[in-house]
Formats: sequence, C-alpha cells, structure tokens
Amino acid sequence: MRVQKGRIYYVYMNTTKVIFNIPTAVKNAATKRAKHDRITLTSFLNAATQAYVEGEIELSHPELRATAKAIARIKKISADADKGKNVSGPFTLTESQQHLRNLMR
Repeated sequence: MRVQKGRIYYVYMNTTKVIFNIPTAVKNAATKRAKHDRITLTSFLNAATQAYVEGEIELSHPELRATAKAIARIKKISADADKGKNVSGPFTLTESQQHLRNLMR
C-alpha cells in the first residue's frame, strides 16, 4: 500500500485465487510440515506450481487395470464381432456423412 497526498493507492500483484478441494487431514499435515520447514503452505503451493510449469516436477498416473467384469464384457464383444453380431459398419466416407446429416435433422 502506498500513501500519496492523502490518497491511498493499492498495488496488486498479478495473481489469481485458486480454490480446490483437498482432504482435511492432508491439508493439515501439509500445513504442519510447511510450518516445520518455516514456510507457509501458500508459498509451498506457489513454488510447486511454478516447478510443475517449468517441467521440474513430473507426475505419474497409476496404471489402469480392467476389472473381471470389464474383461468378460470385452471378450463377449470381441466374440460377437467375430460372428458379425452387433456390428455396424464399416462405412464409406459418403455413408458416414449421410448418417451424420440424418442425425442432425
């Protein structure tokens, strides 16, 4: 805040407020750890976000595994396709375009 000739001017940083949901236990643990490291949780989140933007942090995604029910459905679909059952197509480009036009009517 700057004061000049009886007027108060506020100087704002170019920031955006981000609101997201996080489990309370995780937030409390992160706050406690940040406090132990003598920084605020906000400072940590800003630094982590900047590191992510700069490619210094890589995220990995867990492998997706099909459930037994999904595997059974895929096997049935594959078997049906081999028999020509419940299959539509293949379509030519003209047939595909005509079908899409009919859907829009």
